[in-house]
Amino acid sequence: MAVTTVSPKAKNLRALAAAKDKATPTRAKKTPAKEAAARDAFDMQELRDQLAAAQAELSAVKAKEGPQRRKALAEINAAVQEDEDNDTVRIERPKGSAGDGFKLRQVMGLGDKVARYRRIQRTIRRCIDKAGLRDDAPFRTQDIGKLGNVYKARPHAREKHPYLRRFVNDWATAEFVKMLLKNRRAQLTRRTRRESAADDVDMENDDF
Repeated sequence: MAVTTVSPKAKNLRALAAAKDKATPTRAKKTPAKEAAARDAFDMQELRDQLAAAQAELSAVKAKEGPQRRKALAEINAAVQEDEDNDTVRIERPKGSAGDGFKLRQVMGLGDKVARYRRIQRTIRRCIDKAGLRDDAPFRTQDIGKLGNVYKARPHAREKHPYLRRFVNDWATAEFVKMLLKNRRAQLTRRTRRESAADDVDMENDDF
């Protein structure tokens, strides 16, 4: 039997070939892992960019809403403070009467709050209508029970406008009632005079 002798050079070549065959699958396995890592890195960067954009947008919204939010909070705090004052502050009735001794809006502390003063005035006007007060009679001759309904009938003025709670014995509400009744009597008088004048004209034109 013949023995084949392998030279050292051939052995080295075979060893290199075997090493190459073993190395090739390893490189094939590493390539997908690197690609996955690259994709993950890209996705992470994209998420970071989206997060940064969202944070920038949120900061812009906060900057825009900041003054509005502060204003709303200030109004809420002012309303809470006023509600506390309505139960603690007491304003006595000044001397005289509205239009003759003092200006009601000024002594009520609503000199620069005309809209609020008008809202209170409209509410009390509705209370007068519901109570059934007479338009042709002054305050002092009105029915006591009906006058009481202006203050007690629900919803009464103090429920709609807690600000009125600070006026001792509802004197501010009473002044509103007096003024409104006075205006209604004046309107009724003017209307009666106009109707009377019209009747006089009709009588002059009649042929007796």
